Amino acid sequence: MPGSTAALAVQGPDALAVQGPDVLFGSAAASGSARTCFVPGSMAASGSARTRGSTAALAMQGPVVCIPGSTAASGSARTRGINKLADNYQNGISMDERKTFELYLKEDEMGNAAGTCNMEDAAGTCNVGYCYFHGIGVETNTRKAHKYFQKAAKMGDIYALGIGIEEMDAKRAFEYYLKSVEMGDFKGIRQVGYCYLFEKGVKKYEHKEFEYCQKSADMGDVIGTLDVGYCYENGIGVKENKYKAFEYCKKSADMGDAMGIYTVGLYYHYGKGVIKDEREAFEYFKKSAEMGFADGMYRVGEFYQKGLIVEKNIDIAFEWYLKSAITEQNTIDKKKEYFHWIPFKNFENVEVIGKGAFSTVFKTKYLNNSGSYEEVAIKLVKDSNKNREPFIKELKACHSLNQYLGISRDEKTKDYILVLSYAKYGSLSKNLTDIFKFEWKLKLKMLHDIISNLNRIHSKEYLHRDIHPGNILLKEDYKAYITDLDLSKPFDEKEQKERIHGVLSYIAPELFQKQPYTQASDIYSFGIIMVEITTGQRPFNNYKFDNDLVIKICNGLRPKFGPGTPDCYIELANQCMDSNPGKRPTSSEIINKINEWLNIIESEAENKIKKRSMFREIIIKLNKWSNIFRRNKRLIKRQFLESDKINEKLPIIKENLKDIYTSKPYNIIDINKSLSKLKISKTAVNIEVTDDQLTLCIY
Repeated sequence: MPGSTAALAVQGPDALAVQGPDVLFGSAAASGSARTCFVPGSMAASGSARTRGSTAALAMQGPVVCIPGSTAASGSARTRGINKLADNYQNGISMDERKTFELYLKEDEMGNAAGTCNMEDAAGTCNVGYCYFHGIGVETNTRKAHKYFQKAAKMGDIYALGIGIEEMDAKRAFEYYLKSVEMGDFKGIRQVGYCYLFEKGVKKYEHKEFEYCQKSADMGDVIGTLDVGYCYENGIGVKENKYKAFEYCKKSADMGDAMGIYTVGLYYHYGKGVIKDEREAFEYFKKSAEMGFADGMYRVGEFYQKGLIVEKNIDIAFEWYLKSAITEQNTIDKKKEYFHWIPFKNFENVEVIGKGAFSTVFKTKYLNNSGSYEEVAIKLVKDSNKNREPFIKELKACHSLNQYLGISRDEKTKDYILVLSYAKYGSLSKNLTDIFKFEWKLKLKMLHDIISNLNRIHSKEYLHRDIHPGNILLKEDYKAYITDLDLSKPFDEKEQKERIHGVLSYIAPELFQKQPYTQASDIYSFGIIMVEITTGQRPFNNYKFDNDLVIKICNGLRPKFGPGTPDCYIELANQCMDSNPGKRPTSSEIINKINEWLNIIESEAENKIKKRSMFREIIIKLNKWSNIFRRNKRLIKRQFLESDKINEKLPIIKENLKDIYTSKPYNIIDINKSLSKLKISKTAVNIEVTDDQLTLCIY
C-alpha cells in the first residue's frame, strides 16, 4: 500500500460479500419479464420513488428492473449471465469498475441490447454509454457515450435516446419519451411522469405525474407500482392516502421487488397505512436483506442491536451493519451514514500523527466519490473487533459532530478504522502558545465551538470522558471541534471500579474518589482548558505529574489564570472547576454566557456610541436596573479589551509538550488509600488575580 507506515491492509467488500441471491433486487419470474435491466447508478433528474427518499421510497442503487412482456433484445441465457456478472461487479458485491465496463462491452458485442442499453432504476441508461459518460472503468468520452445511446435507440429503444440527450436538451428528450410511450414502453410512460413532476422539458403538472405512473403500474411495471404508492403517501397528483400507499407498496412487494418488500417493512414499523407490527416489519426487512437490499440489512442490524422481536446480539447486528455498508456505499438513509464503507485503497500517503491509549491516528489523502483528493484523518480503534458495541456508539456520537466520513478495517488485527475530517492546524495543544496571543474575540469563538461540540455529545446522552487540548482539533479559520470519542458511553454504563484513563490535569477530582463520571466531569475538563488559553501553558506546569498532584487537586488545587483575565471569565471557569459537580454549569448555560460576551465585545466601541437624546437619558435614569446592566456590560467589554492589551506585552513561554496529552491509566484504589490516610477535607478554591501576580488561596 503506497505510503503506509502502519501497514494497514483494510478488508474490502469481497471479505464480507452478501449472502443470498446475487443482487436480485427485482424478480423477473414474478413479473413475467423476458428482459432484465441493471441500474448502474441513480439519476437525480429522474426522481423515481427509489431516489426521492420518502419512507415509502428510499434510495437504492443497483436493482434489476423487470420489463414485463418485452421480448425485444432479451438476449440469450449466456448474454444474460454476462449482464448479471457485470451487475454484480457494478453493484458492490465485488466492486470493480473496469470489469463492469468490459463485461457490458462484451455483452454489447454479442448483440444484446441490454448490454448496449441497460435501463437505470428511475430513468434508464445505456450501460456502455453510461460507463463512457461517467468514466466508470474507462476514460470519460461523451462522444462514445452518445454513440452507444444512438445504437441502443436503433435497436428499438427510443427511450434510451431520450436519456442520452436529457442533460443537453430536456425538451427534445421529453419528445422521445412520448414516442416511446406510443410504442408501449412503460419505462417511457414512467419517465414522462417524472418529467411532469420535475419540469424536465415540460411544465410541472403533478396530476400528470400520477397519471403516467398509474399507467405504468397498470402495465405491470414494478417501479411504477411503487411510485404510485409514493404519490399516495405524499399527495402528489392525488389526495394523500396512507392506506392506498401501503396497498401499492404491498403489490410491488408481492411482485418480488426488494425495495417494495423493504418499504412494506417500513409501513409496519411505523404503523402507516396499516396496524403497527414490529414482527411483520422484521420479517419484511429480513426478506429484503436476504435479497441483497442494503437498507433492509441495516434495519435487521438495528433489530438485533436493540433486541426488538429478536434476542439482542451485538455481533450479529454489527455484521448486518457492515454488510449494509459494503453493499451500498451511497445512500440517502441518514442512519446508515454511520456505516459508510471506505476501502483502504482509496487512501494514499498514510503517516502516523498520534497515538493514544485506545487508538492510533494517521494522516492520509482520501480519494472521494467525486474523484478528487482531500486530506483526512483515519483512526485505528484498538480492540474494536472484540468489543463492538462501544464502537457502534462511538460512531453515532462522532457522527453527531459532522466530522465523520466513514469506516474501514485493518486486515491484520481486524480492528475497525474511523475516517474523519482532517484539521488544517492540528490540535489545540500544538497551537497553544499562538492561541494565547490571540484577541479575546477569537479565543471566545474557539471556546464556543468546543462547548457547542460537547453540548451535541451530551444531547445524545453520551459522555466524552477524555477532553483535553490534544483531542481538540482546529480547522480553517481556527474553528475548533472535539475528536477522539473512543471513551464515549451512555450514562448507565458500568463504571470502571479500579482505574480511570485520562490526562491528569483534566480529570475531574471526583473521579479519583470513586464517584461516577457525569456530564459535569466533562465540564470540569472544559474549565481547565478555559484557564489554559489565558496562559499559553499546560496546567500545573510547575508540578510533577504523580499521585501527590492528584491529592492536591482533590484538596482543591486549581491552575492559575493569566494576568489581566476578565473577572467574568474567571468566575465562569471557576464554576466549571468547582469541587462539587452539582454546582458546575451545563454546556447550554456556558454557550449562553459566551454568546453574551461575544455580543458585548462585537458591539459598537464605547467611544463611537452616539449621544442619546435628552428624552432617552431621562427614561434610562428612571430604570435603575437597566442602568446597572448597561454599566456591567461596559465593564465586561472594557476588561476584555484591556486584557488584549496586557496580553500583547506578555512573553511567549515555549514548552516541550511531547506526550503530556497522552491518556494514561490511574489506579484510583491506591489514590483513595492515600486520601484516607491524609484525611483530606473537601475544600473550595478561590483564585485571586492581580495585574502582576496570582495568589492561590485554599480555605
